[in-house]
Amino acid sequence: MQEVSNLGELAPEWAGGLASAVGGYIFGTLFLALLCGFIFLVLAILACVVLFRKGLLRREESSWNTLAKISYLLILICLPTAGAALGAAYSTHRSANALLDDAMRPALTSRMPLVRAYLNTQLASYRPDGIFRAQDLAKTFIRDLRYRPQSDRMWEPIHRT
Repeated sequence: MQEVSNLGELAPEWAGGLASAVGGYIFGTLFLALLCGFIFLVLAILACVVLFRKGLLRREESSWNTLAKISYLLILICLPTAGAALGAAYSTHRSANALLDDAMRPALTSRMPLVRAYLNTQLASYRPDGIFRAQDLAKTFIRDLRYRPQSDRMWEPIHRT
């Protein structure tokens, strides 16, 4: 094992992996944001065409008519921007989920026999035959979380300690 006197000496070892992970994240997020932005741009154009053909943004007075025509511009700007934001948020969520799964999988895999043994010992007292339904398990584990009122009245007094 080599001695490290400066953290800069470690940079070549971990920077390559970090750069590829960050680059993959940025590329994936940018790609999905642009794709969703383009899809929403097409939807915005279709919405503007439908609004124009039906004459829904025509007004009698010229000042109101001008303000109504600005709605076309707002639709063409806001919908693609919202689509790009949704695409970026979805891609970020997906990347964080994959990162967490990859980071936790080795730890969970190595400790799964211990978790399984613990659950078997804890559940043996509830059903000695070892046959469980999902409903039985849910009732067993959330039984203590259920709220039990102190009285049958409509309103309960708050007791502060």
